[in-house]
Amino acid sequence: MRGALDHVTEAILTADDSGALLTGNAAARALLALPPDTPLEGRTLDDALAQEAHAVFATAREHAAELGSWTGDVVMRRANGEDCAVSLTLLAQRSPGGALTGWTVVARELSSPVRLRAVDSQARRYEAVGRLASGVAHDFQNLLAATLATSEHLLERFAEGSAERSDVEAIRSASERSSGLVKQLLGYARRAFDAPRASDLNAAARGVHDLLARVLTPAITLEYDLAPVLPLVPIDRAPLEQALLTLAVVVRDVLPTGGVMTIRTDEIVHIPQGTVRSVAPPGRYVALTVSARRTAAQLAGSARRRDDTGLALASVSALAAQSGGYLWGESTLGREATYTLWIPRADDELSATVID
Repeated sequence: MRGALDHVTEAILTADDSGALLTGNAAARALLALPPDTPLEGRTLDDALAQEAHAVFATAREHAAELGSWTGDVVMRRANGEDCAVSLTLLAQRSPGGALTGWTVVARELSSPVRLRAVDSQARRYEAVGRLASGVAHDFQNLLAATLATSEHLLERFAEGSAERSDVEAIRSASERSSGLVKQLLGYARRAFDAPRASDLNAAARGVHDLLARVLTPAITLEYDLAPVLPLVPIDRAPLEQALLTLAVVVRDVLPTGGVMTIRTDEIVHIPQGTVRSVAPPGRYVALTVSARRTAAQLAGSARRRDDTGLALASVSALAAQSGGYLWGESTLGREATYTLWIPRADDELSATVID
C-alpha cells in the first residue's frame, strides 16, 4: 500500500503531431486546474509546462519521435499559475505507414514532500559531484598547462607553413579550448560563475573547422553558410564550440556512407505564429543550424543511431536554456537531420566583453 507521501495522480492527454491538445481525462483536467467544461482547443502541450521545462520537453519530443517514448520528471504549469512536479511519459503515435500522427502524455503528479526529498537528494549528489569535479579539473588544468608550454616550445622548431608546425598548432588550439572548458567546469563546481561574456557565433563555427575535419569521414562534404554579420551571443566561446561539435557528431550519424553536412548561421526575427516554435517569445535570435543530407546514390547505407544521442542533445538544450535560448530538431530517418540552436542576442553591456 502506498503511503500518504507517495500519493500520485495520473493524467492522460492526447495531442496532434504539432502538440495541440485534443483530449484529456478528468485527472488531466484536475492536474491542470481546468474546469470540466473548459475546452482544450487552442491549448498546446507546451502551454501545460513551466517555462523552464520547455527546452527539456523539446528534447524529449525528439527522443520520443526517434525511439517511440520518453520518460522523465518535469514541472507542469496549472491554469491558475501554480507549478507541480510530475513524472511524465511521452509516447509517439504513428500511422500504419510510420508517419508521426500525434502524442500521448501520461503524467503522475508527485506530492510536495516527495518533490522536496528528490530535490534535496539531487542537491547532495550535485555537491558530491562538484567536489570530485573540482579536484579532477585542477589536476587536468595542470596537465593542460604542461601541454601548452610544450607546444609553444615545439613551435619554435618548425618553419611557418610546414606540416609539423600545423600539427603542433592544432594541438595548441585544442589544448586552449580544453582549458576554457575546464574553467567552466571549475565554475560549476564552485557555484561561482564568471561574469558572462559575449562571443561571435561565426568565430566559433570557424574555430572548430580543424576538429570537425578529424571527426568527419572523407566521404562527408562540410559546407559553411555563415551570415556576413551577426550580433554577439551571451555564451562563452568554449561551451559554444562544444555545443557545435556535439550537434555535428549527432548529425554525422545520418551519413554512414557520406553526404553533405552544412553549418549555417543567421539572425532570426521571431514573431510567434501558432507553430511549435511559438513557445519562444518574440524577439531577435542568433541561429546556428547543423544539418546533414544524403543523396540518392548514398541511401543504400543504413543510418546509425548512438545510444547517447538523447543525453548529447540534452546538454546542448541545457546550454541554450541558460541563455534563454531553444534547441529545435527535425529529421527524416535515414535521409536527413537538422538541429537549430536559437540564442538571444547579447545586450550592450556583454558586447563590450566580446570573446574572439
